[in-house]
Amino acid sequence: MNNNINWKEACLSKSDTIRDAIGNLNKTSLRIVLIVNKNIELIGVITDGDIRRGILNGANLDQNLDRVINKNPLTVIKGEKNQKILKILNDNNMFSIPIVDIEGKVCGIETTQHLMKEKTRENWVFLMAGGYGTRLEKLTKDTPKPMLEIGDKPILENILENFMAHGFYKFYISLHYMPEKFVDYFGDGSKWGITIKYIKEDTPLGTVGSLSLFPENTEHPIILMNGDILTRVNFDHLIEFHRNSDAFATMCVRQYDFQIPYGVVDVDEHNFKNILEKPSQELFVNAGIYVFNPEIIGYLEKNRPNNIPDILNKLTENKKNIKVFPIHEYWIDVGTMDSYKKAVIDISTY
Repeated sequence: MNNNINWKEACLSKSDTIRDAIGNLNKTSLRIVLIVNKNIELIGVITDGDIRRGILNGANLDQNLDRVINKNPLTVIKGEKNQKILKILNDNNMFSIPIVDIEGKVCGIETTQHLMKEKTRENWVFLMAGGYGTRLEKLTKDTPKPMLEIGDKPILENILENFMAHGFYKFYISLHYMPEKFVDYFGDGSKWGITIKYIKEDTPLGTVGSLSLFPENTEHPIILMNGDILTRVNFDHLIEFHRNSDAFATMCVRQYDFQIPYGVVDVDEHNFKNILEKPSQELFVNAGIYVFNPEIIGYLEKNRPNNIPDILNKLTENKKNIKVFPIHEYWIDVGTMDSYKKAVIDISTY
């Protein structure tokens, strides 16, 4: 058992909320929350996947944990050999597992990270940074949008550092507007201990067209992301979700609440049925982050404009498995003056 893990920090009670569980997952980095009673007996567990499924099923972050608890989790009895624990974790695509005694009381957590050397991610990350950023007016007259500073560094550097924190080290950046600004600043990435390569669009190629020029031969899924998004999405979880779902493509989505500013009337021909005063709707919107199997290149028209809706529709027509990954972490599209100002304020807690 890993004695370096302070497993008690990962414990919550049933009276806590889903929001509390999210905060706990972010704080401990153990990828699991243990729900225990006052005697530290295990009631159940919550993982990131449980929370995301709950959100897709309409769960509210301020509801109690009953909506998302897995009450029949896999556990390991204290004293079990590491090899067997690692096999259980690998066979079930798990990162963490509770350790309990014969009475069901929690006495630890074991993780794959402890049981084997942490691996770097071999996935290529493809960042799209070729846009003009016209909605940011004079700010982008002499500076491409992803090179605008948030805090003390460019937006794109913030993005790279987030990926690096999850073990990613291989990057492509697609460029069009002022490409020299990026190359002069980032070079080949050696300053950060990573690999950066560039694809330059002679003409704008749409929201995914530059990926048609991706020259690498890889067997690993590719993460595609807009270069103007600041987020704390856990990219480990994203890649694992994509793999475990046997997906060909995965789109990140986020919940967007929209309140209609009028009373909405339900009618049947000329007959009044009901009226709802200023109802709100909860929608899922595209978050600008995707995972594609490398075979996606064959579905793109090379060096021609390709857009995400068209490509996803084409994949659907070809009966490819497309999944959605709801994100609850911090996310902001730095595309307008208002969002840029908000990001500047948020950076201290981002």
